Amino acid sequence: ILGEWEFYGLKLTVTPDVLIPRDDTCAVAQLAMGQALFLPDSPRILDLCCGSGCIGLAVASRIKDARVTLADISKEALAIAKKNAPLILTGRSEEKLKNLAAQLKAQGYAQDVRFYACDLANEGSRCAMMEKIANENLRISTLVNVAGADVQKGLEEYTQEKIAFQCRVNFEAAVCLCRFAISQKAEHLDII
Repeated sequence: ILGEWEFYGLKLTVTPDVLIPRDDTCAVAQLAMGQALFLPDSPRILDLCCGSGCIGLAVASRIKDARVTLADISKEALAIAKKNAPLILTGRSEEKLKNLAAQLKAQGYAQDVRFYACDLANEGSRCAMMEKIANENLRISTLVNVAGADVQKGLEEYTQEKIAFQCRVNFEAAVCLCRFAISQKAEHLDII
């Protein structure tokens, strides 16, 4: 078997556990996309017997604000569908990001895991990361931002420098990343 297959511009992993998308799969995807255009805003789409996830992922990449759920009775097929959903990781430590990406790939969560080391408190570092993502023409469908500096003691115990740092990470970086995600958004974008 080939191991990978392109479908609607998506590079998909395929194994003997899933069917390779063919002309009939393309016809079903086109039909699903055509029907989705007539649904209300933020359509919720369930791709049953999803196999590699090719139809649902194609719909998610082409239909504005579509929320697609992939489902299959086969655990092996779902593992392939998980691998086919792209993922971008950011954090300060490139070494930790490499390890996390390797763990995610080993556990079957995503095939296309990209990571960018970035100090979110530093505007130059944020801009460099955003420029790399933009230059790779990546589109963002979900932004989950859990970065931030914890407040672990009373405000009166913090220095002005620590307060400024927390504001840069917890507010400034979050707003910049949301704004960037909107400018690089896929047809569908969730900000969590």
